[in-house]
Amino acid sequence: MTGVIDNSLIDTSVFADSVSAFLPNTAYVAFSQDGMRPLAACVSPGDQVSEGDVIARSSGPTVTAVHTPIPGRVESFTTCLAPNGKKTLAAKIRLSGVFSYLGKPAQKEDLGGVKRSKLQVILAERGVLNTFLRPVALSSQIAALPPRRRCIIAVRLFDNDPSQRTDSFIAERYAPEVAEGAAILAGALNAGGVAFLFDKKTSPRSRRIYTAFDYPCAGAFCSADARKYPAGTMGEILKTVRESGGGPAFASIS
Repeated sequence: MTGVIDNSLIDTSVFADSVSAFLPNTAYVAFSQDGMRPLAACVSPGDQVSEGDVIARSSGPTVTAVHTPIPGRVESFTTCLAPNGKKTLAAKIRLSGVFSYLGKPAQKEDLGGVKRSKLQVILAERGVLNTFLRPVALSSQIAALPPRRRCIIAVRLFDNDPSQRTDSFIAERYAPEVAEGAAILAGALNAGGVAFLFDKKTSPRSRRIYTAFDYPCAGAFCSADARKYPAGTMGEILKTVRESGGGPAFASIS
């Protein structure tokens, strides 16, 4: 894909903004990702779909779903290379129609009173993936966790490696959304606390957003030097949280 970026927006230390890009005429949407079995199609060739529609889902007690990123017509089912380098079943979708999301304000949903089981279903239906180490359906990981009296969720607000910038950009640019996502995950896990790991250079605005958000459990905040490596690996995260008083009980979803 190609796009145009205003160079004046680029910051040398972190991305300054995100932009729309041109899309190909045809999209191949894989029905499998790392750690996921191929899902069963729930559309047929010739069907018209809108972006965000579920086009494949799993069966059984743990539901996972795949959504189409574009509006268009399902031309056929074929094989393609998945992100893990393996061949998998995919839907070939020809771009057509109009996008209904671009330019519209995001719809807000009040999930504060939603039960834990319902939150897990919502995470599955929305196709939320945990990409910490590899793309895995978050709902299936939550369902596989053994029952715990108390667990702590750690949210790293900087990158795994100082040479990377994606996580830092998201943590700064979309702080309210990240804070809300942490609150939703805490509810889905019935967590006893949420621990946020700040980079020492995190802006005061972002710190205020994260510390002031209304979480369904206790919040803890600790700083780390993200310029050092390793600083954001699973082991370093566990060490930082425990040294900050998080204790041994920790929801390790990796």
